[in-house]
Amino acid sequence: MIWRKVKLEDIAEINPRTDISKLNEDSIVSVLPMSFISEEGKIIQSNTSKLSEVTKGLTSFSEYDVLLAKITPCMENGKRAIARGLENGVGFGSTEFHVLRAKEQVLPEFIYFYIGQKSFRKEAELNMTGSAGQKRVPTNFLKNKILMLPSLDIQNKIVAALNEANELIQRRKEVIAKLDELIQSIFLDMFGDPLTNPKGWKTTYLENVVLLQRGFDLPVSERDASGTIEVWGSNGILGYHSESKIKGGGLITGRSGSIGNVYYTLNDFWALNTTLFSKESYGNDIIYLTYLLRMFKLDRFFNGTGVPTLNRNIIHKEEIYDIPLDLQKRFSSIVTEIDAQKKLMEQQLRMLEENFQSLLHQAFSGQLQLQSEGEIYAAKC
Repeated sequence: MIWRKVKLEDIAEINPRTDISKLNEDSIVSVLPMSFISEEGKIIQSNTSKLSEVTKGLTSFSEYDVLLAKITPCMENGKRAIARGLENGVGFGSTEFHVLRAKEQVLPEFIYFYIGQKSFRKEAELNMTGSAGQKRVPTNFLKNKILMLPSLDIQNKIVAALNEANELIQRRKEVIAKLDELIQSIFLDMFGDPLTNPKGWKTTYLENVVLLQRGFDLPVSERDASGTIEVWGSNGILGYHSESKIKGGGLITGRSGSIGNVYYTLNDFWALNTTLFSKESYGNDIIYLTYLLRMFKLDRFFNGTGVPTLNRNIIHKEEIYDIPLDLQKRFSSIVTEIDAQKKLMEQQLRMLEENFQSLLHQAFSGQLQLQSEGEIYAAKC
C-alpha cells in the first residue's frame, strides 16, 4: 500500500471562495451558526435564508466542504462537520469556521476523520494565536500540516472502517441517552417543568437556589496529567491535575463554547474558565440541582454571534421553583441508582472511544494495511 506524505493544503483548499454565480438574491441558502454544530461532529440543526441577507459578515461554504471551528474552546471540544444537504448547495456560517474543501482524489470524509483526532486538536491548540479566550487556529497551521495520504481506494476502505467503528460509539451513546430520558421523566413527574411550574411550587430567584461562578484558567501546558483531580470544561472532564480549586464537589455548566450541558461531581475538582460552577448551593442537593438546571434549558440564554456565551448575571435573576430538601434527596437517591448503570455504560463508551482514537492514529500514520481479502487491519510495529 503506497502512502504519500503531503501537506493539508495539497489535498484541500483552505478557506476557498464559494461559487454563487448561478444564484440570485432571492435564492435560498443554508445558515449554520456555531451552535448548530455539535461536539460529536454533526450538524444538529439548520436554518435557511435568502442569499441577499447573508452574503456579508458570514463564512460561505459548499456541499461536502469540511467545517472546523477555529476558536477556543469550540475547536478543542471537537466542533466540526461535513456540510451536507445544503439548500442550493451553498451555506453560510460563523466567521469562526475554517473551511476545508477536498481536492480531486481526496474524500471529504477522510479529511473529516483526520481533523477529528485528539492528537490533531491538541497540536492545533498549541499553535493557536491571539489573546486568552479569543485564541484561534491560524490558517497557516492548517496549510502546512503534514499527513499521510493513501490512494482513493484505500481512503474509501478506511472511511468505511471508521464509520463502522463510529456507529458502535453512537449506539452506546443512544443507550446512555435513554437512561437520561428516564431520569428526566422522573424529574418531571416529581416536580413538573421548571419553565412553567405546573405544580405551583413556591418560587425564588435562581441565585437563591444555586450561585454560579466563572471557572479558572488552566492551560494544557500547565496541567499535571499525573494528578487525580478532575479538570472540567464545558463538555465534561478534559483531563486531570494535581491541584483542585473547588472542594467537596459541585455542579458544572458551560459558560463559553458549549452551552446547556450540566454535570456534577462529588469529588474535589478544577473548573476551567469556559465553565460556571456552583460556588454556593445553600444546602440543596447537588444532583437535584444538576437536573434542575438541565431542565431549565440554559442554552436559551446564550448570547454572542460567534462563540455562544452564558452570562451568569442574567440567569441569576431568573425565577425558578424552590423544592423542599426531602424531595430533592428522594430524587437524588433514584438518580444514584440509575447513574450506577450509566457509569458502566460510560466506561464501555470510553473504551470504544479510546479504541476509535487508536484506529484514527493507525489510519492516518500509515499503519493500516489491507489483507488480500480487502479487510483493514493494524500493522504490527
